[in-house]
Formats: sequence, C-alpha cells, structure tokens
Amino acid sequence: EQPPTRQREGLDTLRKLLSNVRDNPTQEKFRRVNTQNQAIRSRLFPECFDVLRAAGFKDDGDFLVYSLDPGEDAVFQEAVVTVESLLMSMGDAPAAPAPSPAPRPASASSATPASSSSAGRPPLESKRAIQQQRQDKAKQDAKKGQASAQEQLAALRQQRAGRYQQ
Repeated sequence: EQPPTRQREGLDTLRKLLSNVRDNPTQEKFRRVNTQNQAIRSRLFPECFDVLRAAGFKDDGDFLVYSLDPGEDAVFQEAVVTVESLLMSMGDAPAAPAPSPAPRPASASSATPASSSSAGRPPLESKRAIQQQRQDKAKQDAKKGQASAQEQLAALRQQRAGRYQQ
C-alpha cells in the first residue's frame, strides 16, 4: 500500500496519461508510455501500470502502447472514470467550503429554534462543532467512495481478464 500523497501523485499522472489518449486520439505520442522514463517511474507505482494494461495498453518492449479507439473502447472509458473516481474519493485536495444559505433577517416568523447541540454554546464554538461534523461526514463519504472505487477497479480488472480469456 502506497502513502496517500504517493497514491494521489500516481493517480494524477495516470489520469493525465489516460485523458491525453482520450482527448488526442490521433496523436501517437500520447499512445506510448515509456516505462523506463525516470519521471514516469518516479510518479507511477506498480498498480498504475496494471491499470494502464487493464485499460487496453499492451507491453511493447520498454513501452506500453494503446492501439484501440478510446472513443469506442468501453473498458478504456471505464478506466478513466474509475481513476477519476479514485481521485475524487481521496478528497485530499482542499474542497471548496459548502455554500451556506443566504442569511435571513431575524423575525419572529422566520426565526428557527436553536438545536440542542448548539444551545447555550457561544456562536464560534457552535460553528466549530458544525464544521467538525461536516469534516467527519466528508471523511466517511470519502472512505465509502474509495471502497466503491476500489470495487470498480476490481470489476474492471475482472472484465479485462474475461476479455483475454475469450
């Protein structure tokens, strides 16, 4: 298992490699990955190379080469989505704060009663508690997303393996 910063670096690089093929399908330079290139070797960990192979890249000496049409290859497209999903589930990029509702004028008819968790707390402490709850929920959601993304990747590997057996 790689540390999270290494995972993010590898997945970011993987996303860039895959999106270059998707966005520039006629440019050969994006269809060949030199596995001996020091920059590639330092950024990608072994599982990243497995994802490239699962996405349709084939070993050709020191290169991984993609020769299919990325627009027509559902497995390639699913690999792109899976990598993007993994990156989103990591959630280490600072997320924009959730939009807060516009402040309403306080009036007897629109005032909402304070919740029991914030009743009696100073406003700053209450805000911190709410922020902490949001962060905890975001972490839980990220863990669920990461597990789901790992399941998607496993399914992608199984699908690719089934194709090779046919």
